[in-house]
Amino acid sequence: MFDAPTIRLYHGTSAEYDEVDPDMLAADPDAAPNCALGLWLTPDAELAGRFGSRILTFEVPTDAVATIGIDELSRLHSASLRDEDFGRRRHADYAERLRSDGHTLLLVMETDGTWGTAVAVDPRVARIVDVRRSPWFEPEEPRQPAFAM
Repeated sequence: MFDAPTIRLYHGTSAEYDEVDPDMLAADPDAAPNCALGLWLTPDAELAGRFGSRILTFEVPTDAVATIGIDELSRLHSASLRDEDFGRRRHADYAERLRSDGHTLLLVMETDGTWGTAVAVDPRVARIVDVRRSPWFEPEEPRQPAFAM
């Protein structure tokens, strides 16, 4: 159990795991470069369910939250479009800076001041509390990015 207040967030995946391995996120060569930032989460179970056949429900502590604007995240992500290895390193370096400053969760702020996407930059603090099949996942559908650029 956490000592800090928590928030319930969701992650969609077709991978079969019941525990998050932080090294797995950055090491998968087929994963998008922004996976090196951490575990991508949303407060919207339906949105998470569109990214895979399984919806993992996490409890994440909210005592060490940082924010990033969607425009800044888009600039960070644009490096990945030119060179995936460079982009992966850039995301990993950004996550490491956040962790060294004591942050565990990053909220992606939309231009209207709301947020709908979060990243557990230290996935070890994200605890899976439920796993269920997604009724929204359609494998033939192309995946949509988690954020607009």
